[in-house]
Amino acid sequence: MPCKGSTGAVVTAFILSGKRTIFPAQVNSRLDSPFHADEFEPIVLHHVKTADVMIHLPVYVNANASASEAMSLMGDYGLASLPVVEQSKLSGKVTILAIHRVAEKERQNVKIKDIMSRDGSTAYPDEDLFTILKRFAAKDVGNLPVVTREKPDCPIGLITRSGLWAALETAKEGRAGRLAKQETEVQPSASRQSG
Repeated sequence: MPCKGSTGAVVTAFILSGKRTIFPAQVNSRLDSPFHADEFEPIVLHHVKTADVMIHLPVYVNANASASEAMSLMGDYGLASLPVVEQSKLSGKVTILAIHRVAEKERQNVKIKDIMSRDGSTAYPDEDLFTILKRFAAKDVGNLPVVTREKPDCPIGLITRSGLWAALETAKEGRAGRLAKQETEVQPSASRQSG
């Protein structure tokens, strides 16, 4: 991973060099270079919005649900935590760790409201994934409920760390496809020159 200040240098170099490169037969620019792919991940994340990769079905658990119900829901969606809704309003989150602290035989009787945290971290549909990634790191979470600015206590979806990385991988695969196409376009002209 490049140092914190190097991203600015990479972006500046890209802007100054534009489509020019010292390897014209290999790639059109540094952006298309597999060697420099990791340098541009933050740029890709700045262009993808939360709404593009969020789970649109709001996944949450009611504060009066049992710990075992929440655990089952987490298993169904592959999540380590869930937003908690109380009286139709977002009120916090419950983690798999909090549930594991409850004895297994008691999980059916323990209510989520008794083990949840009142963390109010959320994401907005128009926020870019780089901002969300920083929030994941700062809050040490793997998902965030997505809410609108008009109704910040009503979840409309969920953004997950795996969804964020999937978006980045999709962008990389698209880039790889463009590179493969360029490679096949370059090879015929190279064989004509040698003949």
